[in-house]
Amino acid sequence: ICVQSADFEKINDVYYRVKNYLDTHYAEQLTLDGLCETFFVSKSYLSHIFKELNGISPMRYLSDVRLRQAERLLTCLLYTSDAADE
Repeated sequence: ICVQSADFEKINDVYYRVKNYLDTHYAEQLTLDGLCETFFVSKSYLSHIFKELNGISPMRYLSDVRLRQAERLLTCLLYTSDAADE
């Protein structure tokens, strides 16, 4: 992104606030429209800055977060199951 310093700080702020929100609210029913309402940005703006800074869309990032969490839960469940078998 070719922007001035103040604009870059704003872009980074929005990106990190949305990313942190997705990291902590992944279990909720989230939509791109809802994120845009929460953070007072347009869909095109959010999608653009997220993809520029992260390489993927916000909703793809949310799917990845959910998949990582599911993997952790399954690993924990398998570990607990193995420990109970001993």
